[in-house]
This record gives sequence, structure tokens and C-alpha cells, in this order.
Amino acid sequence: MDYVNINGKTVPTERARIAVADRGFRFGDGVFETIALHDGILYQWELHEQRMAEGLAALRIPLPSYDMVKLVRRVIRKNALRDGFVRISISRGVGSRGYRPLPDISPTLVIECMPFGEAKEAATTLWLSRYTKPPTSCFPTQFKTAQGLNSTLAIMEADAQGCGDALLLTHDGQLCEASSGNLFWYQDGALHTPATSTGCLRGTTRDAVLRLSPYPIKHQNTWLDTLQHAECVFITNCNLGIMPVSALKPQGWQWKAYHQVIGELQSLYRLDIKRYVDQHR
Repeated sequence: MDYVNINGKTVPTERARIAVADRGFRFGDGVFETIALHDGILYQWELHEQRMAEGLAALRIPLPSYDMVKLVRRVIRKNALRDGFVRISISRGVGSRGYRPLPDISPTLVIECMPFGEAKEAATTLWLSRYTKPPTSCFPTQFKTAQGLNSTLAIMEADAQGCGDALLLTHDGQLCEASSGNLFWYQDGALHTPATSTGCLRGTTRDAVLRLSPYPIKHQNTWLDTLQHAECVFITNCNLGIMPVSALKPQGWQWKAYHQVIGELQSLYRLDIKRYVDQHR
């Protein structure tokens, strides 16, 4: 039997309920974090905790008063999980007059966990989506907000074209991110990634790559054609890790899925996970 925690109470998943009037359900009014669990340790927990707090502050949602670490560990133990994911979702709570939230409502907290999925593909293909990344002037796109319709539509479009993920540009055509991860490419001896000013997510796996890379890093505001000249391309998230990109469709551009740079970064990333787990036992 699987278990989740809702507002501090751990219950079987099939008995878990949130209110119909919850603003997370009604409007996507909240944030979430998905954290990789390795041998019982939450990898880069500090980064996830910080991003979650900053995302809540950006949405003007108060941080729930629960001991988050204690509740997360309780759910992990209850599910007897050693390797997988923990997902923390926090909505503004119950109480609305249309889009306007009622004053003094309490946030809703949901903590769930799940094992890793099946083995990942060695590389993925991207589809250039007709959907673009909303600018930061629309809402704080650098955080993991519960409003995920943009990415949902883009990845459904990629699925329909037989691709593993979608490439999102900014509204003015600059490189931004994939629908489910951050974007990197290697060119002229340096590792490149879109600058956060493009509205891309402040990904924790992105942070790990930036921290671990032995190559110079260039944060870019640049155009799609830049990728055509890259030696290799990859995307990152806590599920995929570092995932090589073999092609962009419908452009027909192709890259090496087994480039030395990607292999080196993947090795450094695996070592960092092991080091982090050993330090936090």
C-alpha cells in the first residue's frame, strides 16, 4: 500500500483527498518540487528547499509551518522507499472569489513519493514546439509553479511527432529550455546554456552541471540557429539526469549522442550523487 501526507497527516494514497475548492486544483495556484531519492537520501535537498521557499514568496503564499524534513522522511519510511522521487506540492489553499484569493487562507501541503521508472533511453530527440515559454513578466517562470499547461501542450505536441521532448523558444525566438528540462550545448571549447533572463527554470540538475563542469560556462541569450553549429546538445532534470539529444525536428539537425563532453559530465554527475549520499547518511 502506498502512502501520502496531506497537511501533516499520513494516509493511504487511495484515501487521500483535497478539497474541490482548493486553488491548486482550480487555478494551478501553487508550487511543487520533485526531488531525486538515492539510497534514502534526498539529493541536493538544500537547493530544492531554497527554490521552493523562493517560489512561494514570489507567489505570495506563506510557507507551511510544518517540519517539512520530518514529514518527508515519514512518507519515505512509510513507503519503504530507498530510490525514487519525492514530490512536494504546496497550493495557496481553499478560498476564492473568482481568481482573487480570500484573505488568511492556509496553504495545502501534499507529499508523495514514487520509485524510479523504467530504464531511460540513451538519447532523445527534440521537436521544435510552436508553443513558446511565457516571459517572466507573465509569472515567475524560473520556479516550479503548479501551472504547467505550457509544458504539457508542448510535450504532447512532441509525442505526436514521435519525439521525446519539446524545445521551447522565448516569445521573441531565443533558445530557452525543453518542456521538461534545461538545455545545454557544447561549442568552441565551452559549455553553453540559456541565461535565466530567458525565463528558463532554475533547475537543480542545471545547477549541478554548472557546479561540476570542467569547461568554461557561457550563459546565453541567443537564437535557434546557434544549435546548428553545436558539437553536442543535452537536456537535464532530476529524472533524466544528463540526457544527450541526438536530433532536433523538423529542422533535421543531428548531434553525437556519445560525445566525450557528455560522457565526462555524466560521470561527474554520478560521482557527485554518490559523494552527496555518503556525506548525508
